[in-house]
Amino acid sequence: MNFGYFRPFPKMTAHELNIGLQVGCITLLTLAGIFLFRHSRNAVNSWTGISLVASVICYLILEASFIQQNRVLFLIAVSGAICIPVIFFLLTKAIFDDHFKPTALVAIWFLLEVVAHYWIYLDDLVVIPRWAQQLS
Repeated sequence: MNFGYFRPFPKMTAHELNIGLQVGCITLLTLAGIFLFRHSRNAVNSWTGISLVASVICYLILEASFIQQNRVLFLIAVSGAICIPVIFFLLTKAIFDDHFKPTALVAIWFLLEVVAHYWIYLDDLVVIPRWAQQLS
């Protein structure tokens, strides 16, 4: 079937479509991060928004083959992806709480959340002692 100037989309596999959507999301998030960075005036909500953008980008690139093959990049991407819930919480607090200032309690909660998720993601990369495995 000929549509003149318009041709039907080529058949794409689900994996190719997923990669295309990930690249599109990363591009838009990078643009949003650049705009937030350019207009940040030492505001907590701007820097928290930039952190959330960076964390979501880490989540999106986590499955890329070059990330999976490089141990350092994998640890950086996993660390960023793990931080998404806490950074989202901080962003909502920074936006909706007029007098929000990060405290030590938030830092402790952040640390506990990250450490708990490392047990899951790094199970194959790090040898966990037998006594520590029984704690979870």
